[in-house]
Amino acid sequence: ICQNIIGNAIKYNHPGGWVRCSFRESRYADGVCRLEFICEDNGAGMSETFQRHMFEAFAQENSDRGSLSGGVGLGLAVVKKLVDERGGTIQVDSARGQGTRFRVVLPMMPSEAEEPEAALPDAAASIAGRRLLVAEDNELNREIAQEILREYGFLVDSAENGAVAVEKVSTAAPGSYDLVLMDVQMPVMDGYTATRKIRALDDPARAKIPILAMTANAFDEDRCNALESGMNGFLSKPIVISDLVQELHKIL
Repeated sequence: ICQNIIGNAIKYNHPGGWVRCSFRESRYADGVCRLEFICEDNGAGMSETFQRHMFEAFAQENSDRGSLSGGVGLGLAVVKKLVDERGGTIQVDSARGQGTRFRVVLPMMPSEAEEPEAALPDAAASIAGRRLLVAEDNELNREIAQEILREYGFLVDSAENGAVAVEKVSTAAPGSYDLVLMDVQMPVMDGYTATRKIRALDDPARAKIPILAMTANAFDEDRCNALESGMNGFLSKPIVISDLVQELHKIL
């Protein structure tokens, strides 16, 4: 969230401009923490018309903002999706030529156990540069997954359904992919069927490629279906990044 907002503040600013960020944590009687993030700048700003659509995927304002950066208009859509998934709020105050102020508030539960923070960077570093195929039918989810995985050093390709994933695995040059992240529920061909087809390929190297399931359903039946279809692991949506990296490290 912060990376996208700060990144936009820098992209759409001018030489000599400024960007200011602040973070504050507040604790309440219910035990929930509120993490407040504020980012303000004196850059190009946004028109009132564009602000009504700025959280839509691929939304871009046709103005001098566009000449300052070659973005594709996904940053704020990603931000809104992540904020909503965590039950947070986002407020925007902006005007053309006068800059922008974002305020994000996220409710967060304090951790009861000390997290092994040192383990995650080491795990990620040891598998950086590995090649992943992300099979996911939701375009925005694909973009989010690709951006996050690339931040951890992975080389990422994508497929919009199971049939495309099977086609890519079966026709790509040997060694093109080290692992497939396979969404379970997809149109054209679901993840279970795609996995069975990959396991049935004539080339043993392609047929044995590790496949990790991603699904919004976390029932025992879904875990059994994933393993019976030939998948190597199972992650529930929304994906927890630390869990994903650790699972990739374990499999790879």
